[in-house]
Amino acid sequence: MSAKQKLYWHIEINGIVQGVGFRPFVYRIARQMNLPGTVRNNSAGVEIQVCGSNDDINVFCERIRTEAPRVSRIETLTATITAPCNLPESFTIDASHGTAPPLTSISPDLAICHECLQEMFDPRNRRYLYPFITCTHCGPRYTIMANIPYDRPNTSMAAFAMCDDCRQEYTDPVDRRYHAQPVSCFHCGPTLRFLNQQSQCLATQTDAVRLAAREILQGNVIAVKGLGGFHLLCDATNHRAVESLRERKHRYGKPLAVMFRDREHLLSYSPCDETALQLLESHRAPIVLLERLPHSRHRPLSELVAPGVPTLGVFLAYTPLHRLLLHLVNRPVVATSANISDEPIITNVHDLYARLSGGFAFALDHDRPILNGCDDSVMTFAGTRPLMLRSGRGYAPVSFPLEHSFPQHVLATGPQQKVTIALGIEDQLVVSPHIGDLESPESLQFFSETRKTLCRLYQSEPERLQHDLHPRYMTTQWALQQGVHCHGVQHHHAHALAVMMEHGLHEPALAFVWDGTGYGTDNTLWGAETLLLHGESCERLYTIHPLRLLGGEAAVREPRRIALACLLQMYGPDALPAYRHCPSLRSYSDGELQILIKAWQKGVNAPLSTSVGRLFDAVASLCGICQKADYEGQTGLLLEALFDPSVPYPPLVSLPAAGHRIDYRELFNYILLGSDVRQSVSVFFRALVHTIEQISQQHPQLPVICTGGVFQNRVLVKLLDEYFQCSGQRLYMPVVLPPNDASIAAGQAYAALLSS
Repeated sequence: MSAKQKLYWHIEINGIVQGVGFRPFVYRIARQMNLPGTVRNNSAGVEIQVCGSNDDINVFCERIRTEAPRVSRIETLTATITAPCNLPESFTIDASHGTAPPLTSISPDLAICHECLQEMFDPRNRRYLYPFITCTHCGPRYTIMANIPYDRPNTSMAAFAMCDDCRQEYTDPVDRRYHAQPVSCFHCGPTLRFLNQQSQCLATQTDAVRLAAREILQGNVIAVKGLGGFHLLCDATNHRAVESLRERKHRYGKPLAVMFRDREHLLSYSPCDETALQLLESHRAPIVLLERLPHSRHRPLSELVAPGVPTLGVFLAYTPLHRLLLHLVNRPVVATSANISDEPIITNVHDLYARLSGGFAFALDHDRPILNGCDDSVMTFAGTRPLMLRSGRGYAPVSFPLEHSFPQHVLATGPQQKVTIALGIEDQLVVSPHIGDLESPESLQFFSETRKTLCRLYQSEPERLQHDLHPRYMTTQWALQQGVHCHGVQHHHAHALAVMMEHGLHEPALAFVWDGTGYGTDNTLWGAETLLLHGESCERLYTIHPLRLLGGEAAVREPRRIALACLLQMYGPDALPAYRHCPSLRSYSDGELQILIKAWQKGVNAPLSTSVGRLFDAVASLCGICQKADYEGQTGLLLEALFDPSVPYPPLVSLPAAGHRIDYRELFNYILLGSDVRQSVSVFFRALVHTIEQISQQHPQLPVICTGGVFQNRVLVKLLDEYFQCSGQRLYMPVVLPPNDASIAAGQAYAALLSS
């Protein structure tokens, strides 16, 4: 066969290739190369019929791979020779079709692009100051999707009939808005409304933005409808406004995210290297935790934004509406999800007034429905390593292509906190956006809605459910009530399997899974696990001596209870008077101490737990840093702020000669006798790393996995990276998935594939 012989080809492309300008991109390349054929969306992605020589098609496919739109992601591209067929004389774009179950990856929502931003602030442009400007490179995707393929009739934009000007752009293959499903303008698009506390409309469109900006500058809290739900906004430099927002949201200590207009505005408040800036300005535009400057040449941020911690959660205005608002306010604003703490983000104005009445002074609403709620993504950096803390807008849903296919559709329900769900279908594993903690009827409803959305978009009726072993988790109880084949996966094993799936590891591995708590196979609470992984099976090599959680869940909220349990375990009740000077014990009255000592002795409401997360709590309490926590992970944030890399480490932890329980008694003795808090905290971090070093050295041939909520700590991860870079042993951590419990569902689903 001659390399120049004209042949007919069928090309299939899977991945994030819908809603990202992929078809017009293919169209332009084919026209440039004078190749006749067609391109269209189908349920699996994009398919191309084209005629050309073997050499032409090789070049054509290579250009598709290397020049693809930056917001797309090609997972597979296959080209096969087919029988001759009728093709147009030149290349065309055909209408979408699809009857088979969808396999294409769903595009997450995208931040406003540079081109739309320029047009929005151009007085000569017909979309000047239009708050819903968008094109194929930016705007809503997942949050407006009712079904796939991603075409306008399958989105919440179906109710908005395009005007002639918008339709001309929408149907022109060389236009940037060709088949941009949310395309609209002032004449045919959604209407923005400024509402008072009685839900009365005071202004619309541009006037609504101006009024909202005025109220923010006057110190009021405003609810603003974003891509995935409502935010509560206030002036981040106004102490009383931030205090009011905290009271309205019932969020009294946890740091709040701050939104900036652009990079120049941000750099006056926080040092930010080019890597972080590129992430903030990317189409994903997550919240990123950065170091904050002690001073700014502008109005300083209120200390109530992030009390007691040196980091600041920042992000840039990522929708046209937010950008217009920040342009007028010209100050950083607190932008936090509109909900009561631990409840899901609110997506419609009716629920906003019903569930958050009195939580805001005014609302900036619009009539484009949010079909699928989605929180902002949150990331940080440990040295140069990016860490995902919450996967939402811009990143999720996320799909992972696998080497093998699931024999049946699988739904993994996740844990109880930081819940996501995962779907295993064909050769893909799909993980939902962040759902949250299932602690309220509203969060359970959101769990149900997200599950239905994922199954609907992928036309999946799960034949197998994967769940956590904890019998009291709502996700476990729901799975067991469905009348479908169910399988439980141990919490920490699922953590490790998620990392193996993400990195494509198929060999035995050594996994350190450190978190707060997870249900173990012995019906106790685990959280300091060293596992030897063999595919679907694992062996527990090491853990720590268990501590009693005095008061159960109350112990998680009061680090001093963990410190007391630690002292009781090490020295016994009779020795406590010698440590009455300790900050942990000073916070108790004698009567309170006696009650807790009896609870410890009898094991009443004091379950045993092996948890590295609780060790952080104990150290923070013993050092007098934190006795009662306002939010999860607070002690870790406070400790990492006190780490001093110059403090030498006296080896204080050795592996047990027999058994599998690591004893940290010598470390805690050192902390109790120490007078320098920074030194104690620094030695604690070094001791944790030293533990991992010693165990890893016992298995030098194995790759090492580190995952679990403890590995969100920037100091710990940075120290580990430094060690493993020197040792040469391979270290794997979550990249796209968070190390916390949000990765559990992915590991549960992957366990089903390994056992098939």
